[in-house]
Amino acid sequence: MLSLKLPRLFSTDQIPQVFHEQGILFGYRHPQSSATACILSLFQMTNETLNIWTHLLPFWFLEIQKPRLCKVIRVLAFAYPYMWDSLPIFYRLFLFPGESAQNEATSYHQKHMIMTLLASFLYSAHLPERLAPGRFDYIGHSHQLFHVCVILATHMQMEAILLDKTLRKEWLLATSKPFSFSQIAGAILLCIIFSLSNIIYFSAALYRIPKPELHKKET
Repeated sequence: MLSLKLPRLFSTDQIPQVFHEQGILFGYRHPQSSATACILSLFQMTNETLNIWTHLLPFWFLEIQKPRLCKVIRVLAFAYPYMWDSLPIFYRLFLFPGESAQNEATSYHQKHMIMTLLASFLYSAHLPERLAPGRFDYIGHSHQLFHVCVILATHMQMEAILLDKTLRKEWLLATSKPFSFSQIAGAILLCIIFSLSNIIYFSAALYRIPKPELHKKET
């Protein structure tokens, strides 16, 4: 019977510094893991396992050349669509508080904003691993808490939208204009072009990145 060996894990003194996460000392995968190793790592407890199972990273790690830029891009990948989607909600809650107070969906909108702010704070502050380096390598570090908060925020946002749709159905039908086929097709086409451009650009960048050398641990 064919048996597959789980990939070896590394500590911070065995991998390039660019891959270090503040407060996370062990549980790192090989920076150049094979496709098989990546698949096997889904069933192995690493410091990224829970992140992988809850969410896929939006960009591929120019990580070696510009690590800080990559982190900013990852944050923007969440912040930009959130701000764009939430602008009408901000406008409604802060400029028309009387109308919002009469709507049951308001509390869900407020909760989803709080969870989003909490997710951003934990991710940027590297808490709680900064307070106890090494104790949250596998479970409980900020990246995992970030994913949990984002999932809860998304759930609350969807609940708020469904409530709004039900409670404001008559008003929406009376005041909203239906989209034309050309508007829908144009929006879909722009999304496809933008997504493919990102995939092509970052995939091509992978072939231009020099291979990192792992540091051998001194014995």
